[in-house]
Amino acid sequence: MRYEYYGVPWDAKGLAGHIIGGGTAGVFGISGTSFADMYQPGHLAGSLPLVEFVGRRSPNAGKQLYKDDWNNFAPAVGMSWSLPWWGKDKTVLRAGYGMSYQGGGRTFALDGIVGGVPGVAYSNTFTSANLVTLGNFTLPLSRITPLAPAPLTARTQNLSTFEDSVSTPYIQNWNLELQHQLANNLTFEARYIGSKGTKLFGGIPINIANIFENGILDAFNITRAGGNAPLFDSMLRGLNLGSGMINGTTVTGSASLRNNTIFKTFLATRKHKSHKRGSFIPFCDFCAFLWLIPISRRRADDNRDCFRR
Repeated sequence: MRYEYYGVPWDAKGLAGHIIGGGTAGVFGISGTSFADMYQPGHLAGSLPLVEFVGRRSPNAGKQLYKDDWNNFAPAVGMSWSLPWWGKDKTVLRAGYGMSYQGGGRTFALDGIVGGVPGVAYSNTFTSANLVTLGNFTLPLSRITPLAPAPLTARTQNLSTFEDSVSTPYIQNWNLELQHQLANNLTFEARYIGSKGTKLFGGIPINIANIFENGILDAFNITRAGGNAPLFDSMLRGLNLGSGMINGTTVTGSASLRNNTIFKTFLATRKHKSHKRGSFIPFCDFCAFLWLIPISRRRADDNRDCFRR
């Protein structure tokens, strides 16, 4: 029996960034605190994620990126049996089983998670069309407030974190062999070797586009079929996509999208793929097109899951 313990990582300078309240609840942001809050347009049961430094040598030394995992016991067992059949000591059955844990080797992913949360790291690029000298160059450049929350208008901001109860992944290996001596210089062997990984590290993208419950897909299909979707009137009201100012009556959102050069190209060239709940292949291009619309012009009461954070 082997016991393995992998401690929770911490930064030597105390700069391990983590979401206040824990990764499991905090990562859902303004939507809520769990998977139960996903895919519910208008359901705002959470708050903007706030970041703090955790772990040893940080201002919050009593907090960790995730909980300790103490139950990493790894048994290993094997057996060999000389079968009493088909000749004395000519047939042997062997079997074995073992476990091993894979808790280390995550430095690259760890750096990106604890060092990449909003407010912890910041970069600024300065460019100028004119000659830059020490006489006309001013430092420091503009910067953010450390640990400031990312606003809803930050469309390119990424956030990754750990689930609160991260478990150490483990591998199970087992084997079974039957060996039989056919002659003094000839043996027959049949083996089975198996491996299985459990609780392996992985990621779950919680900001994937919701095309079902929020009505976007239905509105898209209505527009594709030549109709007018009220949802697009509401989302695009006051914008001009080339057919005039969208007002929901004389100029509708659906008609403007059909007449728009970019969206019309998507509609005409992309093949339709059926799904039991509708068409989802053209939606990806359509969502990317809507992303180009300035976020400040979208109505606050139309905060759809597809466009959050």
